[in-house]
Order: sequence, then C-alpha cells, then structure tokens
Amino acid sequence: AIRSIDDARRELLSNESGGMVRVWNHLIRVEPMEGQRCRYTDDLEIEAGLLTPLVWLYAHLFYRYRQRRWRSWLGIAPQ
Repeated sequence: AIRSIDDARRELLSNESGGMVRVWNHLIRVEPMEGQRCRYTDDLEIEAGLLTPLVWLYAHLFYRYRQRRWRSWLGIAPQ
C-alpha cells in the first residue's frame, strides 16, 4: 500500500508484505539532473527471516532487469 507521496521531494513510499516477506518497504526517488535527465532510485527494506538473502537477490535481479528494459525502450545505452 502506498504510505506517502511527497511531490516536493519527488518521493513515493510504499509498505508491502505477504507470504514469507514480513516487510517490503519501497522508496522510489526521482532527482532532476542537467538538461532533460533524471536519476531514478529504488531503495528497499526487506525482512523475510532466514529467506531475506534470497528475497534480496530476487529484488536485486528484478530491479536490474526492469532498469535495463526501461533503458532499452528509451534507447539509452546500458551502463
């Protein structure tokens, strides 16, 4: 569920959970840069007991894949 949206700071915070994941707090931040560029950042807080490392790995791979796909759609070279 979305917990807060801060237009001035360009941040969205959601609190999720379910199944083996007790906590999945997701902070999305968009920072303006020079020209028509921006920096998009995903920060996650994950708690899943002993499975936390596996859930972290899943999240890491998922968000890397998503960023690569977005860059491809926008015609931006991979970093």
